[in-house]
Amino acid sequence: MSDCITDEILNYVKDDTASAQFAICLYGEWGSGKTYYCENVLAPELEKNGYSMLRVSMFGVGTQEELYNRILATLCHVSNPRIQKMAKNVSQGLLSILGSHGIRLDGAGEAIISAMTLEKTLIVLDDTERSRFPKAKDDLLGIVNDMVENHKWHIMMIRNEPFSLSDNDSEKVISRQFEYRPTAKTIYDAVAARDYLPENLDFNLKDAIVSAIESSGKLNARALMRALPTIKRVTESEVMCSKQIAAEGRRQALIDAAHFCLVIGAGSTLSKPERKTRNGQDIDMDYALASMEWDRYQALSKIVDPICTGQLASSNVIGECLSAYIAKEYPDSPADMEAKAIEDKMPQLYSLDDSEVREIAQNLSSVILKHEFSAQWLYKIWTINRLLRELGFDEALSPDDAKRCYRKKIDKDPMAAYEVLSEQYTTWLGTEGTERDANLDELCQYATDSIKRLKGGERELSPSESINEESGKRLADEMQTRLNEPLTTLTLIPPTYVAECFFRGNGNSQYELHRFFRGVLGSQFGRASDSEPFSEWLNDIVCELKRRKADSRMGNIRREWLISDVSDILEGVESLRRAVSRDKDYD
Repeated sequence: MSDCITDEILNYVKDDTASAQFAICLYGEWGSGKTYYCENVLAPELEKNGYSMLRVSMFGVGTQEELYNRILATLCHVSNPRIQKMAKNVSQGLLSILGSHGIRLDGAGEAIISAMTLEKTLIVLDDTERSRFPKAKDDLLGIVNDMVENHKWHIMMIRNEPFSLSDNDSEKVISRQFEYRPTAKTIYDAVAARDYLPENLDFNLKDAIVSAIESSGKLNARALMRALPTIKRVTESEVMCSKQIAAEGRRQALIDAAHFCLVIGAGSTLSKPERKTRNGQDIDMDYALASMEWDRYQALSKIVDPICTGQLASSNVIGECLSAYIAKEYPDSPADMEAKAIEDKMPQLYSLDDSEVREIAQNLSSVILKHEFSAQWLYKIWTINRLLRELGFDEALSPDDAKRCYRKKIDKDPMAAYEVLSEQYTTWLGTEGTERDANLDELCQYATDSIKRLKGGERELSPSESINEESGKRLADEMQTRLNEPLTTLTLIPPTYVAECFFRGNGNSQYELHRFFRGVLGSQFGRASDSEPFSEWLNDIVCELKRRKADSRMGNIRREWLISDVSDILEGVESLRRAVSRDKDYD
């Protein structure tokens, strides 16, 4: 885009016909890098073509005399030695002659410049909106019109907004206007390219910052100037260098942080979005996307908000904030990324040569042996390893070796391992010809036993504990919490304790137990894989509830409800067990 503008400006400077007796205008939003473009792109191109540029800042200029004096001062400091010498000699000579004849020196700047030859020079009047010219008298457009008509100079005015060419004064002076719209790379080159940024990161830092500029939509050099000190501190944090976090996760976190730094650096404010659709069933995609953006901003606000007041977040705050953010948004470890790379190759597996498949098997074995991958990969990695073994590639681990590694992985977090193995394994059973895997069944049981061992070390619930009228409600809350764990952990609560909490509870406490078994557990029992101990636990609860009566009429009604609740779940579990047994017989 800037190349096209440069070509157009070069054509204007080269044109000495009547059509060139107008000024041109370059406009673009505040901070977009127009001045940087003139100095670093346009000026070198003009010089290549035998022309020079004279850029004059209009900031604070309010009269014609001030403008010409500013041009003269700039002329005396241009880099072109020939023009610099000419300006100095002409100005000294004319000032000496005028002074010797007692002529006032007001307006001498115009007289001096008019005596010079500037036909191969582009005069750039920068920041024209920041001048102090009055509207009705001695206006800037009139002066520019005199420059192009009488002096035959080539003038380019720089503004934030374009002129309205329907206005008579503008129409008489301005022939063409060009909008300057920088790219994210241009903004980076203008502000950050010469700054010191870390070079020890294992991802392309420039590409990451350019991506942040693009995603923020803030193609604004001044916004990046304000944001850059914070972005630098983020890049220098220990988190960004941690090899325990996948490079892609660190890169994405940097992009997100830099994105919001730029938004705040541009003076924008972020607020919590409000849903526009009244019907709760309607899908409001704008609201959903804005909510996701808001959540990410909130997570990084301690890093970016200090930019508003010209401050920097401390290194400790940045480290803590980034660690929490990456753990939530980009939790994949380097081993996870290795596993993902292997998974991505699976669709092409049958078109690969032996050497390529052998390399995949070797890489996968390395991933499993290190067992540093997240629990979410347990089932996927197992199935890929088994497939490679079935294809005859001994580079993949044997089932026994894989199980040995998996047990170590399960020991680190049996709860997470159980959830992944049981849920993903159960989901695939019976679909696309997937059959039961005795080794996976063994690992699921190992995870269950590990959880029970952990729970066995905790304080057990017992009827001998102090039980009061609120204990039923507390027990319902405790059981609901345990639903985030395998259902077998519920069986660690003694059935006698469940019954005692019910009978000693008040009406609300008894009702909460009814609500839990009917509405909560009743909808989730189907995910029990080892249903025998679970069904025994339910049956024992029914027996305990039937042994005695409640002390009140309403209490006995609620007792009947609870017996019915638990019995219904028990019947469902038994039905599930029978179905699983039939499937095994069929296999």
